[in-house]
Amino acid sequence: MAEKSKSNRLVTIVVGIWIGVCVGAVLVAAVIMFGPSILQRGRMEGLETDVAAPDFELVDLSGNTVRLQDFRGQAVVVNYWATWCDPCVREMPMFQKYSELYPETMVMIGVDQEESAEVVKKFLQDFDMSYPILLDEKADATKAYQVMVLPTTFFIDKDGILRYRHVGYIQEDQFRAYLGKIGVFE
Repeated sequence: MAEKSKSNRLVTIVVGIWIGVCVGAVLVAAVIMFGPSILQRGRMEGLETDVAAPDFELVDLSGNTVRLQDFRGQAVVVNYWATWCDPCVREMPMFQKYSELYPETMVMIGVDQEESAEVVKKFLQDFDMSYPILLDEKADATKAYQVMVLPTTFFIDKDGILRYRHVGYIQEDQFRAYLGKIGVFE
């Protein structure tokens, strides 16, 4: 009888561990599939929309200073990303495509968060990127825009008003909808 009780306890422990591993695997899969923003829902207050977009002054990969206000009069998309962020990297070809399709009405800007120029340049060697990549090595612009999750993309209209913020990976149909709302397709 004691032997059966030990066996039952062992089975209970093994089943408990197995259930714990399965639940953990499901949670990890959910974060991978739906992006880190799934963990942040309800805590994503962030920067207000329908206000003037905070100006920033950052350096591009060639060492030139770029200010957001330099692009007044055009719709601007600002994407915060990093080389280690897989969803960020998956978005980049789409951003490149649209920056080429609408150069007269849209400016695409990539803001790399807290990585050096050397790291970013080396990473981008395999990409054919023509839109500006700016470096936010001290995270000043990241803080001003209250970015908590990568990727995060901001949509600014031609008057410099921040209209939309998208947290996490952005699908092409979502991206096109935002572009339409900030006047890229007028």
